[in-house]
Amino acid sequence: MKIITIRRKGTISSWVYAMDSEIFCCDEMKTAWGEYAIGFGEYAVDRLFNCDPCVNIYRCYPYPEGAVWDMYPIQFCPFCSQKIEITYEEQS
Repeated sequence: MKIITIRRKGTISSWVYAMDSEIFCCDEMKTAWGEYAIGFGEYAVDRLFNCDPCVNIYRCYPYPEGAVWDMYPIQFCPFCSQKIEITYEEQS
C-alpha cells in the first residue's frame, strides 16, 4: 500500500498531515479502508488538524456515556503483509 500525504507547519503542533491519495495493495485493505476500520491519521479528525502521520487500525469501545476510539499504528498490511509506504510532500 502506498500513501501520499501533504505535510505543512501547523498552528497547534509542529506538523499537520493531510492524505492526498492512496494506492491499495489488496481488495481486503480497500474494503477495510472504506468501512473505516483502517485509515490514515486520527479517527474523525478534520484534515486541517491531523497530527498523526501513521496508518492506523481503529477500534471503538462504546459506553452509555459515549464512545472511546483507540488507534493502533501499523507498518504492514494485516491482510497481505505488504509494507505500507508513506510519502510526505512539503507544503508551505
